[in-house]
Amino acid sequence: MAQGVPSGTRNDTTYTVALYYRSLGLSEQETKEKIGESVLGGQLEDEERERTIASAFRGRKSFGLRDSVLMPYMSKEDTVRWQLAALDEGYVGVSEVAREFLNDIRTRKGNIAKYHIPKLDARLGGLTPGELLLVGGSTGTGKSEFGFHIAHENARRGVPSAFITLEVSNRDFIARLVCGRSGIEPHRFWSGDLDHNEHKHVDRITADLFSSNDGGSSLPLFFRRKKSLLQIKELESLTESLIVEQHCRLIVIDHLHYMGGKTSTQQESTHVSHCIRAINNICVRYNIAVVVVAHFKKQPDPFHRPTLHEFRDSSAIEQEASTILILWRNFMAKGEEQNRTEFHIAKSRKEITLGKVEAVFNKTNRQYE
Repeated sequence: MAQGVPSGTRNDTTYTVALYYRSLGLSEQETKEKIGESVLGGQLEDEERERTIASAFRGRKSFGLRDSVLMPYMSKEDTVRWQLAALDEGYVGVSEVAREFLNDIRTRKGNIAKYHIPKLDARLGGLTPGELLLVGGSTGTGKSEFGFHIAHENARRGVPSAFITLEVSNRDFIARLVCGRSGIEPHRFWSGDLDHNEHKHVDRITADLFSSNDGGSSLPLFFRRKKSLLQIKELESLTESLIVEQHCRLIVIDHLHYMGGKTSTQQESTHVSHCIRAINNICVRYNIAVVVVAHFKKQPDPFHRPTLHEFRDSSAIEQEASTILILWRNFMAKGEEQNRTEFHIAKSRKEITLGKVEAVFNKTNRQYE
C-alpha cells in the first residue's frame, strides 16, 4: 500500500482528489485518467474508483482542503497549477474587494494591456485581468494582424506578452513587420535579394522593433516554439510556464478553430465549446488577459457586416467572452479605403456602449491610424 493512503480512507482520498481536479476545470474523463495513472490508481477496483469519481462530479460539494493534505498525490505540475490558482477554502469580504478595486483605479492598475488604437482605447479603456477578448471577422479582415498588434505593442511598453499562432509560422509575423518598415519591395525581401546596405538597414529596423521602449535589450514578447495543433492541457502548461518564468500578463491565441484534441466521435461544435470554456477558465484562474481570434461562418456577400451570432461552430463562443470585437473591411473599395477597418464592439461586460470605431491599417508600418 502506498505511503499516506490508509486502508479506511481510500475512497475519501480519491473523492477529494476528484473534487480538486474538478475545481481546476478538468472533465470527468480527464480526472479518471489522471487518478488511474497516479498512486491512487491501484488502491480501488476500477468500478469502485469510477463510482467515486462520478459522485464527486455529480454532487454539490466543492474542493476545500489545504494543499498539504494532498501533497503526496500531486505531481510537480499539479503543485505549480495549484499555487498559481490559489485554490483553498478561504473567502474575502466585499469591503476588501472594494478597496482593491479602488486602489487599482487610483494607481491605474485596473488595466494590464491596451489596444494601442487611440479610438478603441478611449472607448473600451484597455484589457483588464481576467478579461477574455474575442476577435471575429471574415477571412482577410486582419484578425491575426490585429492580435499580433496587441501583443507586440504591449510588449514594446513593457507588458510581458505571448503570441501563440496555430495558423502560420512565427517568422511570418516578424517578416511582415520588418518588410513593411524597411520599404523594400516584398518580392525582393522574401527572396533575400538584398545588397549590403539593405541588409544593414533591415538589421537596424529589426533591432528597433524588438527592443523595449525603455532601452532594454530584449522585447518581452514570446512565441510558442513549435507550430502544431495545441490541446487545452498543453495550453495550460504553456500558460503556467509563461506566467511563472516570464511573468506574462497577456496571451493572444490565433486561433480558436485550430485548437487540437478533438476526438473522432466528437462534434466540432462540442469541441469548440469545450476549448473556449477551458480558455476562459485559464483566463480567470490566472488573472490574465487573453485575446482569442475566431472564424465566422462564410458570409453571403462582401457588404454584409456579420454579427456576434455568426461565429463558426458554437454559440458558447459569444457566451464565454467578456468583450467581442468584430472586424470588417470593404474589399470592394479602392486604394487606402480597402485598409479602413471597422471595429464593431458587439459585446462588453463592462457595460460600455456598443458601437463602431474606425481605424486605417497602414501596411507600411503595420500600425492602425
